[in-house]
Amino acid sequence: MAVENAGADAIELNFSCPHGMPERGVGAAIGQHADLVRELTHVVRGVVEIPLIVKLTPNVTDIIPIARAATEGGADILSAINSVQCLMGVNLDTLEPLPSVGGCSTYGGYSGPAIKPIGLRVVSQIAQELPVPIMGIGGISSWQDAAEYIAVGASAVQVCTSIVSSNHLCIYIAVGA
Repeated sequence: MAVENAGADAIELNFSCPHGMPERGVGAAIGQHADLVRELTHVVRGVVEIPLIVKLTPNVTDIIPIARAATEGGADILSAINSVQCLMGVNLDTLEPLPSVGGCSTYGGYSGPAIKPIGLRVVSQIAQELPVPIMGIGGISSWQDAAEYIAVGASAVQVCTSIVSSNHLCIYIAVGA
């Protein structure tokens, strides 16, 4: 695969983005179907040797069948969670959903501190059921937040929203060995 040949240390399959054109069957639309997660993970695993991470969506009723499908497909690591699908609001003067761009809107992803309890639950559920490294994501803005994820089973944490809102790049923080 071109990404591996370019020198990537790992690949993260984002089967979780609520912005990923779900109307076209990608992003979170993939991550809501265990069979698609398994099949697509298996296809990528068949062409790369570097670690393969599958990023899971919280927008499912039960995360375990999706997580299990990812590992059955060949995922080395699971990352959980991505944004929670939402509707940001409604303009009460026009009754248009927000944000509105040229009179059009769509559902988006909610992130930041408010989704931490969801992320902790999902990481905890996966850690109790599957023997796979887990990257905890969602609402991490302090070392205490990271420690909570580690306490419930995360092997590492990923920080993005709090860093992006500070005009920095997303980072991965690995812990333990």
